[in-house]
Amino acid sequence: MANPIANSRSSKPPVLKPVTYRQMRDNGTLPNTLSFGRGTIRYVPYRGKRYFIDLSGRSFDTYFKKFSTKTKNTLRRKVRRFREFSGGTIDLRVYASSEEIIEFRQHAIAVSLLTYQRQIGMAFPEDEAFERHIIEEAKEGRVRGFVLMHDNRPVAYAFCRVHADIITYAILGHDPTFGRYSPGTVLLLLVIERIFLEDKIRTFDFGRYGTRLQAFFFNWKGQLSEGRFRDTLCRTRGRAAKG
Repeated sequence: MANPIANSRSSKPPVLKPVTYRQMRDNGTLPNTLSFGRGTIRYVPYRGKRYFIDLSGRSFDTYFKKFSTKTKNTLRRKVRRFREFSGGTIDLRVYASSEEIIEFRQHAIAVSLLTYQRQIGMAFPEDEAFERHIIEEAKEGRVRGFVLMHDNRPVAYAFCRVHADIITYAILGHDPTFGRYSPGTVLLLLVIERIFLEDKIRTFDFGRYGTRLQAFFFNWKGQLSEGRFRDTLCRTRGRAAKG
């Protein structure tokens, strides 16, 4: 299958801000150490195998056909069971704006406090600095939040980052009290279905911290690097402006 990231990423993206972040196909040309060029400092803090769903030119129904009959029936049963448990409807809430992301943060923390991820340092960040950061990111359309509710209570959440035409499953968790109803799986399936409706998103990235669910949901995998690019000319320009 063609690489959906290759068509939308260059190995040396332009630096538009003091610090920029890019996900790129790892073709072996990016150095592991610090490198300098075009007035920037570049380094790659992470590289490794990632799993994706190619959303371009297809629908959720077409994507869903990739599963075996047994798997499709299992996924439908999980969704149906959660719907019945929730009184016949599924309450999926989507958060994108800076105002909405504040509410999402409250729900995410409420769930995160109950998860095992909190014990191993992978829970949703609770500090105010992170709150300010995601509010600013939301203003630029670079984050998305999804929450699965039961009786107006959050039972699972997913925090996603959006970069160009890629959406990445970044931080997630579910309330173990509801584990028998598979809230994490139900939320993931609903999020994927929702993302298929967005014309601007071409790739769903399962992120660094993948789970066994990837074996069911991905339809493309490859090597990926996360790059940090710092413009070394910004301070120089700032001092010149002050002078």
